[in-house]
Amino acid sequence: MVRLSVAIMAEQGSQDGSLGRAVFPSMGDSCSSGEEYVYQERAEGFDYEFVPMPDSKYECAICLLILRDPQQTKCGHRFCQHCIIKWFRESERRCPVDNEPLEETDLFPDNFAKREILNFKLRCPNNKQGCDVLVVLRDIQSHLNQCPFAFIPCPNRCADILLRRDLPNHVQFKCVRRHVECPNCLQTITADGIENHQVNCPMVKMTCRHCGVTLQRHQMSPHYDECPKVIVNCDFSYLGCPAQVERCSKDQHLDAATQTHMQMLCNGVVTILRKLGINQLPTEVQQPSTGHMMPTEISSSLSFMSGALQSLNQQDPQLFNPLNTAAAVQGGANISSVQMFNPPSAGVAQGSGNISPIQSVGVTTHSSLVSSIRKEDVQMTQELSFLKHHSEGDREDENKGEVSLVGPPPYRPFSSLNLDMLSKQQTSLMKHEKSLTELQEGKKVLENVNKELSWKVQRLENTLRDVEGRSCNGNYFWRIKNYYRLRKEAEEGESTALHSPSFYSSFFGYKLCIRVNLNGVDSARGSYLSVFIHFMQGEFDDMLDWPFSGRIILSVVDQNTPCEVRNHVSETLIAKPQLAAFQRPVTTRNHKGFGYMEFLPLALMDNSSFVRNDTLIIRAQVIPSG
Repeated sequence: MVRLSVAIMAEQGSQDGSLGRAVFPSMGDSCSSGEEYVYQERAEGFDYEFVPMPDSKYECAICLLILRDPQQTKCGHRFCQHCIIKWFRESERRCPVDNEPLEETDLFPDNFAKREILNFKLRCPNNKQGCDVLVVLRDIQSHLNQCPFAFIPCPNRCADILLRRDLPNHVQFKCVRRHVECPNCLQTITADGIENHQVNCPMVKMTCRHCGVTLQRHQMSPHYDECPKVIVNCDFSYLGCPAQVERCSKDQHLDAATQTHMQMLCNGVVTILRKLGINQLPTEVQQPSTGHMMPTEISSSLSFMSGALQSLNQQDPQLFNPLNTAAAVQGGANISSVQMFNPPSAGVAQGSGNISPIQSVGVTTHSSLVSSIRKEDVQMTQELSFLKHHSEGDREDENKGEVSLVGPPPYRPFSSLNLDMLSKQQTSLMKHEKSLTELQEGKKVLENVNKELSWKVQRLENTLRDVEGRSCNGNYFWRIKNYYRLRKEAEEGESTALHSPSFYSSFFGYKLCIRVNLNGVDSARGSYLSVFIHFMQGEFDDMLDWPFSGRIILSVVDQNTPCEVRNHVSETLIAKPQLAAFQRPVTTRNHKGFGYMEFLPLALMDNSSFVRNDTLIIRAQVIPSG
């Protein structure tokens, strides 16, 4: 069991009784094995193993420990300075022993008793680790700063806690966070990162898997782009050549497969022409008199045609106007052709006055398109006029209350459609309202059923927890999941205290719960895990002996996978019947607890096996006396 320091016991009058611990440097404090560590002890009495055990007259009547800075009252009783002042400030100003009225001015230092106490001999707190030295109390601090059997956390912030005598060897040779030098690039890194560094180190020598040349890692990528033995694809792979050859043999392949590559290239050109809509190239591209043109001439003609259409639109902007088009059709206007000029093409005679077939096709297509647009516009205009005319006629007939007998029958598509749609909407709305009412009533019924089921489930869960608490037989394990999130909330002050589910010392025994402050409490806030035990009202309190008498063992479980290397941090509480924490509870949970304010340094819990899978496990063993 890893013991970090000596426990100092006292009941905290406001909420809980707590045991203090000496303070080790945090994991973040970098120091060498020769530096001294300052032990910050609690202000209550001394809780050491004195040899021989001092007389009871040197005990504080409040904390029941050996007096620290003893103060004597006018009625002759001695107390620790911290204990009696805290007693005055948190309770009535009376002597804790004989209940005599007292004030702080009635206290005076007992220097004679202080000198005697400081000369008491005691065993080193590290005697369980092997230190057999007997030390005078006044020299205990200097001894602890040099004791070779004291547990010291590794200054490199690894998870190991070692004896001071073993620390130098660990830091130099075994610590996973020690600094080592990469043999290739001479970069300084930690020992646990050397393997990952070797995977990415740019100076590590590697062998090319193609040609066998040995190069450094940062030179290997440019080498692959030039390596003659690398397998590459043929330049005609996009056209379908499946060959893969070494880079040094690619030229030989190109020479040997020229005929095959030309066939692939021809097939590719034919595919492109078909995509462009050209089924066959002209056979007499060199004879302009036949009316055929070269591909360059086709491109020039198409460009010229587009420019000519744009110039016509600029000369007559109303040409493509739908209204003008309708008027032209009604007036008998006819557009027979659009004159186009030959573009300056290399394949057409300049003075011939002939129009190429592609140009004539373009002009004819344009004329047909214009005629079609005009006809559609005229038809649309006529339909709109007819609808407008009959809509006005319908409104006049409705105003006069009579039907016209002249002309075609009245056209009423809009009014009939509105009536039909309105009727359908009203019918659909009524159906939807009825369905909505039924759904709301069903929802209320389901909500009532859900409330009843939730209440039953809650009762079953409470019964299950109660059975689990009784069946543990006083040996209870509390798994605190989402530890890091709860720890952060505690640091931010959102939820400073957590209470475990209730459990029993036996099936008909005492009812208790565990309280933890993940970020510590009072003077231990931010540096220690605080653990306390609280008694609760149980069903069988009338049959039990009060106040509670016995032992309670609190432990933080080491979750290391190999069982043989686990070191649980445990502490045993001895019940003190005179303290309120062990009296019969008068509320659901006794507001006064008993435990440790400084149970375990938070720095030791980080990156350690005490927290595994974001879960902290705390164990409580309740052993009643008798």
